[in-house]
Amino acid sequence: MPRPDAQNSDAQILNEASVFTLAEVCHSCGADSHFVYALVQEGVIRPRGKRVNEWMFDGLSVVRIRKAYRIHRDLHVNLPGIALAFQLLDRTNNI
Repeated sequence: MPRPDAQNSDAQILNEASVFTLAEVCHSCGADSHFVYALVQEGVIRPRGKRVNEWMFDGLSVVRIRKAYRIHRDLHVNLPGIALAFQLLDRTNNI
């Protein structure tokens, strides 16, 4: 069951029109830059900017990174599995 404070913090991020740097995302999510880079490679998130040092992430990306990190950390799901889970969730949300 999700913690109420996690839901509130996710909602705050989505309500903000801010963008976040890679360092800010890593700090906020507790994930390292290699994990975030791998999520980009798997297509789970799409940052703005062409080079890694130019990447900027919107609120939805931050929420997806947090969820992906919790799935990886708590359930030990590998990155391709996380990408598949997000693809299936995105498809069901579009129905």
